[in-house]
Amino acid sequence: MLTDIQQQQSTAVFEAVSNTITSLLPADAVYLLGARHSACTGNSIFHAGTKERNDRPSFLYLLVVANLNDKAAHEWQDQLEAHCKRIIPCTTFVLYTATFQHWIREGHPFACHVLKTAMCLHRAEGFLCDGDTVPVYLPSMGESILTEGLNMYTEFMAAAELFAIRKQYRLACFMLHQAAELGLNSILKAGTGFHYRTHNIERLIIYTSLVHEELFYRVNGTEKERKLLHKLQQAYSGSRYEETYAVNAVELGEIMELIQLLKGYF
Repeated sequence: MLTDIQQQQSTAVFEAVSNTITSLLPADAVYLLGARHSACTGNSIFHAGTKERNDRPSFLYLLVVANLNDKAAHEWQDQLEAHCKRIIPCTTFVLYTATFQHWIREGHPFACHVLKTAMCLHRAEGFLCDGDTVPVYLPSMGESILTEGLNMYTEFMAAAELFAIRKQYRLACFMLHQAAELGLNSILKAGTGFHYRTHNIERLIIYTSLVHEELFYRVNGTEKERKLLHKLQQAYSGSRYEETYAVNAVELGEIMELIQLLKGYF
């Protein structure tokens, strides 16, 4: 449970965030999933933090929404986070109501864990869920997800090394992006049951901190690391379609060292 998070923040702050979110995008439900601190600590409904902090945290919310009003989920996430930042920093998940309710009926581990454990900040009238649903999720599923993820991660890392040897640095960086994307999604899915379809490495790192609090700060803790991750993110399309995209051997080596840290989480 997020009792320590609830103690750290007043009800007024959560109400302000919830009101800001629902004023922009009518949500059936808003759940608090976790918090990340400025030091290498955090906690979530999927992972108990090592200790409490008195600094200003950044919160992670799940928004269950019936209609996105002709806007992509990632566009809503960016807009909502920009508005909520005026109150307190946050990261959001946006999930369709129909998907969330379907997952509850089938015993999906992510939806059931949220329903049973997360703090509900907002629930629309008529939004009813079965709180007694038991997740149908065996430990071996998590192990197999990590095994498959490690295999894909390893293959893309090998491809990146091959392209680096051939001095094809742009393509090598693209392969590193794929290794990071697939690796992070495997770690996230194994720990929460949730697979997030995105090519955004920076967002995936934040989401994965729900499971491993220290991962965010190991790969994204300094200004240099953030610049390297931005260069990696640009590689997804820039390495293939933009003539102006460039990455040199030194940058590539530093990015590779950063992504190699993910191997310890499989």
